[in-house]
This record gives sequence, structure tokens and C-alpha cells, in this order.
Amino acid sequence: MVILELDAFIRTVGVNQKTPHNFFLGAGVSVTSGLPAVGTLVWEWKRRIFLSNNPGLEDQFSELSLPKVRERLQKWFDDRGGYPAIDSPEEYSYYIEKCYPIKESRRIFFEETVRSASPFIGYKLLCLLAEADFLRSAWTTNFDGLVAKTAAGFRVTSLEVGIDSQNRLGSAPQKGQLLSVSMHGDYRYDLLKNTEQELQEQEKSIRSGLISYMRSQPFVVCGYSGRDKSVMDTFQEAYSQQGAGALYWCGYGDEIPPNVLELIEY
Repeated sequence: MVILELDAFIRTVGVNQKTPHNFFLGAGVSVTSGLPAVGTLVWEWKRRIFLSNNPGLEDQFSELSLPKVRERLQKWFDDRGGYPAIDSPEEYSYYIEKCYPIKESRRIFFEETVRSASPFIGYKLLCLLAEADFLRSAWTTNFDGLVAKTAAGFRVTSLEVGIDSQNRLGSAPQKGQLLSVSMHGDYRYDLLKNTEQELQEQEKSIRSGLISYMRSQPFVVCGYSGRDKSVMDTFQEAYSQQGAGALYWCGYGDEIPPNVLELIEY
């Protein structure tokens, strides 16, 4: 493992600019485009569960960013018991399913959440990299479709791949094409994946496709915490095999999540 400062990372990928790279995007890259972070979503689901059990308290819990509001919400769950520990990896899958047990309701929730999102500069830079043939594919755990939406304004043909169009993985993208793969489905489709059980049933062809790309080409990970076990298992399998693919995991600060550290030190 080598830790690179930003300027060293730029020089490293710059000297390899003739080799097409691939990006893996997590929820963190969409925050500046108007979408909530994973942690914010969890608190929103907690609030909705609490208020549906305690009608009339809406005004007292209107501002989720306040520590006191979050403390009161968490105390309500803790007092009842049986809920995941605060900030545990299980919270996301648990609370989305607890809040909306029906799959179609979860799809509608995400559809409403992403409706007002507008691609920020990072997505535009991705498409500029695709125009320069530095980037050939973008894989994401997100449901927002922002890569494909942004590509429509550039000289790039977006090849969208989701759980209903996995056959498109069979053809490698060429110059001027950008493969955009939704690992967990897309809010536009019925087979959206949110719960722990659904995430564990990751489609084999998408998983195999990601492993194939990782073994043969460089990958840059941005805005991803490594929260999904199914995805991290795929990373682990890919980089436990011989291949020429390099992995660059981008993050802020010096703290590395334990599961990410385990992967990059493997």
C-alpha cells in the first residue's frame, strides 16, 4: 500500500493517461449535486418512523442536523430495543426496510429524492475525461443516474447497464463511449436493491463484469465508504487474483475505514 497526496496522485495517473481508467462512485460524490448522504438518509428514515408513531411532534423534529434532535430520536429507538446500534453498518438496510417494507414504496422514495438533483462539476469532469478517452466506465452504488444524465451534454455516448440490461457488459466500451453501471439497480426500475438480503443477491453477471475490469484496468474509487458487503466481497475477489489492474482509493483525512484498509493491505 502506498499513500499518495493529491499532487502525487495526479502525476501518477497523468503518466498513465494512455491507459483507459475506470471509476467506482459512492454516495459521497452526489452530495454536491443535491442528494443526501447515506447518514442523512438513515436519520430521515428514523424520523419518519418516529413521527408516524408520535403524531403531532413534527415541528419539534423538523431540523435533523441539530444534535439534540438526533439524540431524542435515537433515545426513542434505544429505549425500545431491538434496533441496530447507532452508526453501525446495518443501519442503512435495516431502516429503509423498516420505514418502507414494500419494495415499490422504496422505489418511489428514491425517485422523489433524486428528482431535483442536478449534476455538479465532478460529474462534468468525468465526462470530460471520457471525451479525452481517459475514462471508459463508471460503476456506482448510487440510484441517481447522474453519470448518464451528465453525459447527454457531452460528446460521449452513455451505455447504461443495470439489473435489467446486464447483457451490455459483454461489449467493451470504445473511444467516445462511457459505460455507466448501476450496481444496485436504479430508481427507474422495479428491481431496485436496498435491503441487506437484496444486496447480498448481487447479480452474478454484474459482479463478474466488475471483477474482469478490475483485474485488467486501473480503478479510481471516489466517495465510497465500503459499506456494502456484497461490493466489498467483489473487490476482495478481484484483487486476490493476478492481474494488471491498479486500485486508487480516494478519501479525506488520515482515517481509513477498517474494511477498506483490510482490502488495500490484502
